[in-house]
Amino acid sequence: MALDRIGLEMIAGRIRGAEILCLGYPDITVTAPEVKHLLGVESRNFTDHGKDHKAAFPLPETLHTLLLAGAKSIHVVDVKRHRGMEFIADLNRRIIWGFAPYEALRPGYDLVINPGTLEHCFDVATATFNAWRAVKVGGALLQVAPLTMVNHGFWNVCPTAIWDFAEANGGAVAEAKARDRNWTPVQVDRAARYPLPADCVLYALVVKRADVPETIPTQRRYQ
Repeated sequence: MALDRIGLEMIAGRIRGAEILCLGYPDITVTAPEVKHLLGVESRNFTDHGKDHKAAFPLPETLHTLLLAGAKSIHVVDVKRHRGMEFIADLNRRIIWGFAPYEALRPGYDLVINPGTLEHCFDVATATFNAWRAVKVGGALLQVAPLTMVNHGFWNVCPTAIWDFAEANGGAVAEAKARDRNWTPVQVDRAARYPLPADCVLYALVVKRADVPETIPTQRRYQ
């Protein structure tokens, strides 16, 4: 689970003053100079988790860096405590943020970050609704998800799932990008069928425009 250059670029303008929820602890996998370029702050706290991402440099500590960049608060949820500060939550089960046993997690976040967590939830539909339910109107959900990564998690995502879910549930995709393992940009099309190389990753920033009744989407081609 990571916030790399593309993910940081997409959320940079939404950090200041934001209440943020991370679905899993997202390591920042860029160097301190890159953080300064992207976010305008100088990270001073670092972790040794670079080895987990095959990075040969200390990683800027995420919570410290986002707070430096002006975040109002940051919460992290996970199925277990990997870093010690996580709130325990099974995203496979329906969660109402702000109610037992999640009273400490304020509902209505300005920014929810899925840094590559939802594909590891077997009930990915419930997990997606949980993430979306945590976003306030006017807020955004950053989705980082595998397009073609066999056995990385339970699931790869198709872009049409991101667009169709958003539009059925009061949202809109504000920005979307994708890359292959060599960081070469690849095509993103919401509905067309097209081939992609292995190990491609999708990044989508989805803005919540309205609170509407939760709706399981019908794929656009069948609407």
